[in-house]
Amino acid sequence: MSYEIAQQRIATAHAHGSVRLNLSGLGLTALPPELFALTQLQVLWLSENQLTKLPPEFGALRQLPRLGKALNCAIYRGNLIVC
Repeated sequence: MSYEIAQQRIATAHAHGSVRLNLSGLGLTALPPELFALTQLQVLWLSENQLTKLPPEFGALRQLPRLGKALNCAIYRGNLIVC
């Protein structure tokens, strides 16, 4: 269900051209691929998920100067390095 909620939020952000997206608290273990089409994103909240790695496609989000990742691990070059 959480993955579907993430997909719904991504679809809404896409439809409205949003520059912010909150995927916090969904317990995600992977990011939906639809996320990487949101190249206009400037803020992405990912706290309280269970991500262990970011896919290479994450690099498509070039407008993202700030990644909200509190309560996740620190992310460096797509790998989570500090838990």
